[in-house]
Amino acid sequence: MSGKFELYRDVHDRYRFRLISENGELVLSGDGYTQKVLALDAIVSIMRSASEAAVIDLSLPEGSEIPEDELNLWEEEQMEDASDRRPRSKKRKRKDGAGNGKRRKSGKKSKHGKKKGKRK
Repeated sequence: MSGKFELYRDVHDRYRFRLISENGELVLSGDGYTQKVLALDAIVSIMRSASEAAVIDLSLPEGSEIPEDELNLWEEEQMEDASDRRPRSKKRKRKDGAGNGKRRKSGKKSKHGKKKGKRK
């Protein structure tokens, strides 16, 4: 699945959109539009422009364009790195509600007034 545009209405009843990447991260969000058709026009314009847009590196003194073959090489490296990563496992919640990240002290004391438990 590739990224997706989400079109929605904000609290001021204006149409907005956002571009979400494959992994669910926000890539960009659009301005508020009074008409739905205007927001859709903006989405189409971004889709057309981005597919042919050059990448200009403003961190270089002359602000030169990055060659397309260099961008393709970088993209391939990113894809390889992403495939090497293992997905994170989710922490399981205990059924009794414990395990919320706080350590509990036993507080139990022996007959002699000393706390039981592991020695330091």
